[in-house]
Amino acid sequence: SNANQAGVVEFSFGTGVLTGANVGALNLSDVQVGAVNIGGNTSGSSANGVGGTGYETLTVNSTGANNFIGTLNLPMDTGTAGKVIITGNTNLNLGSTTNVVNGAVGTIESVNYQGGILQASGRLATVDASAFTGNLTINLGNGFFTTGKADTSGQTQDVSVIGGKGNDTF
Repeated sequence: SNANQAGVVEFSFGTGVLTGANVGALNLSDVQVGAVNIGGNTSGSSANGVGGTGYETLTVNSTGANNFIGTLNLPMDTGTAGKVIITGNTNLNLGSTTNVVNGAVGTIESVNYQGGILQASGRLATVDASAFTGNLTINLGNGFFTTGKADTSGQTQDVSVIGGKGNDTF
C-alpha cells in the first residue's frame, strides 16, 4: 500500500514468482497521479528471468473521490488474453490531455491526448468496465488497436472495450 498527498493507491497481487499469467488488483481512493507502473518494463531486455515481471489481469477499483491516473503502465509478459477490469462507483480518468491554445486570440485550437493504458499492446484483449457505475474517461492511444498479437508474425490482436453504466468517454 502506498499513500500519497492526494489519496491512497493500494496494489495487491497473488503469491509466488511473477512468471506466467499473473492477477493483481489496484484499489484507488481519491488518487491524482501522473503515472502508475504495474510490473516491470522488460522490452529490449534479455537477462534471464527478467521477462516474467508483468500482470496479465488487473482489476482497477475506483472508490472515494474522483480518481485520475495519467498513464497506467502495464507491461504484460505472457499470452495475448490480457484483461483490465474496471470496478467501483467513483469517476475514473485514465489518460491526460493538453490543450493547444492560439496565443493571439486565446482559443483552444486542438486537444492532445496522451497516456492511458500503455505497454500492453499486443497482449491486452479486453478492457471491461461493465461492472463500473462511475463515469470512465480513458485514452486508447497509439497502437492500442493496431499492434499485432504478441509472439506472432503479425497476426491480428482483437481488442474489446466494454463501457460501464456511467457516462463514459473513450
